[in-house]
Order: sequence, then structure tokens, then C-alpha cells
Amino acid sequence: VTGVQTCALPINKIKDYKINDITINGKKTYVVQYLINVSDNNWYRSYEYFVDDGEEFYRFSFFIKNVNFKEMYGAVFESIVETLKIR
Repeated sequence: VTGVQTCALPINKIKDYKINDITINGKKTYVVQYLINVSDNNWYRSYEYFVDDGEEFYRFSFFIKNVNFKEMYGAVFESIVETLKIR
């Protein structure tokens, strides 16, 4: 086929994927955690929160270089999500 262009997009590798459900401010919340390799062994740790208010989901995403990650960051991220006020 002539005249067809292709685009080679990088493929991000993901590992250590896990999902948990918790309750934040009385709302069911899904927490998705994983490591993502964005380039040349450049890993980021991801914490994503999906807060379910029954009609909509509210998403919070946090990414930090894995080499800089400290376990206490999980509690910091959750504290930030807890500031969500749904009216």
C-alpha cells in the first residue's frame, strides 16, 4: 500500500498492578497502583483514585519517579483525595 504513514508510538510497560476498594468520606473509592516504565528504564509509581458518588466518578492521579518514592506518599495522596467535597 502506498501513501500510508505509520506512527511508532512508544509502548509503556506496566508491572505490579493492583486495585483495591476503600471508603473515603463515605464514598466507595477504587485505588489503582502500578509501576510504569515511560522510557529507558525510567519507572514511575502511580496511585490513581476513582471516587464513586453514585452518578459520576472523580479521578485523582499521582505519579512519582520510583527511585524517589517513599511509603509515606501513599498516606499523603490519600489525604489529598480526602479533601474532595461533593455538593
